[in-house]
Amino acid sequence: MTDDWVWPWGMTEADPDPASRPWVFNPRGFLLVVVADAAEAERAAVAIEEAGFPPAHHRTYTGEQVLEDRARFVAQQGIARRLVETVTIDTEVLDLLIDYARAGRAFLWVRAPERDDANRAIRALSTHDALYFRYYGNDGVEEIRMP
Repeated sequence: MTDDWVWPWGMTEADPDPASRPWVFNPRGFLLVVVADAAEAERAAVAIEEAGFPPAHHRTYTGEQVLEDRARFVAQQGIARRLVETVTIDTEVLDLLIDYARAGRAFLWVRAPERDDANRAIRALSTHDALYFRYYGNDGVEEIRMP
């Protein structure tokens, strides 16, 4: 059930108001996958479900959605929150993800509480056009860039 967690990029009406979220971006138990485009994201979502992840445990976003949501999130931030983000955010990763979004890539978030869950998702996506994986685990963040 999704009540036990908050999606890192959740900007739907069902998600909490961005202003109520922690000031430091520090998700745990999620795998972020960047794929070639929206069609590939849909195919990847099917593969994730075939690997045993229920529909409520993954979300897809187009590059356009990511750019729109990011602009809306930044516009809602106050000065203090912007300062905290400037100090705490990994700007290299943020810039990379924004570049992927501008290039029309799509994003798939998978709820993967344990590293074994992330491994299962990565294996399920091995035949898909995945460009980048980033696992937000309990022991930190792991990044896998595809050639």
